[in-house]
Amino acid sequence: MVIENISLLDRIKNQTTATSLAKEWIEIVYNLRDSNLNKSVKWNCIDATDPDCPNRFADGMSFKTELNLNGYYRLSATDSEFDSNVLYFHTWDIKDNTNWVLFTWFWYDYTPDNWEKTIFSRYIYFDRVYLKNGWMADPSKLLKIESHVVYKKWATKEEVVLESFIWEIN
Repeated sequence: MVIENISLLDRIKNQTTATSLAKEWIEIVYNLRDSNLNKSVKWNCIDATDPDCPNRFADGMSFKTELNLNGYYRLSATDSEFDSNVLYFHTWDIKDNTNWVLFTWFWYDYTPDNWEKTIFSRYIYFDRVYLKNGWMADPSKLLKIESHVVYKKWATKEEVVLESFIWEIN
């Protein structure tokens, strides 16, 4: 019974982490949309520095993101295979002038440089919205977001999928 309880606690911990990582993606997408609108860029642009905006949210595109120490997001096209989207766990100690650790900042991203490889892999998928009557919503006005986090531990593979919608705000 003790072994079963430990196994259950580990599974719950992994599901909770996966759900948080999936939710983070959706928040990033909303943040990008709002930032684009504040910069007078089309709401569904990813690369706000490109005036023609060729890199936009589109059907079938998956993106992975990385939050760097300066707080900027980097998005790049990728596929949804587990190994190409594996996340690494990073930590960074914030110290005072006496070298005393005030707090530790931690995050997940795709940079493998001397960091701990995790059991988590994530990607995001943008798709058109299909209505009940078979009609399709205008993809320039409304898109569905699917945030996927897959985790593998031993012989078990599980996936958390969160869905949301992103739309143009006037």
